[in-house]
Amino acid sequence: MVKQVKPIQSNIGRLISILHRQAQIFHNQQLKELNISSSEFPFLMYLNCSDGVTQETLVQFYGMDKGAVARSIQSLEDKELVYRAKNTDDMRCNYIYLTPKAKLIMPELRNRVDRWSAYLKDDLEENEVDLLIKVLVKMVDKVERNKNGEFK
Repeated sequence: MVKQVKPIQSNIGRLISILHRQAQIFHNQQLKELNISSSEFPFLMYLNCSDGVTQETLVQFYGMDKGAVARSIQSLEDKELVYRAKNTDDMRCNYIYLTPKAKLIMPELRNRVDRWSAYLKDDLEENEVDLLIKVLVKMVDKVERNKNGEFK
């Protein structure tokens, strides 16, 4: 017999919101020893793969507002985990790079961050994980194509 799901339980936004909040709690616990917050680590992860990008690149990639990205980058700079270098062609533009200190902790950071995905996938079959990722990518693609915010 298939268990009936109440409409409120199947609300996609609610479910994603719960996962997001719990991920933040988990990451804050896992990263506390490294003095990195759940709002900062995604930028370090991105820079670890593509060092030397602009804040605008990070804004676009994560779909966040400029102020939130600027605050996180400033905090990481204060912790000496990133530094900014001026674009010689456009002095208003900064490139952001990992510091040697950040590069040293990246393996441990990745290990701790990856625990969340491992925890979520633990009870799922491989085909379920593949389908979940495919559906989430499809949802994100749809939202990103609709940058003007007019949802129909």
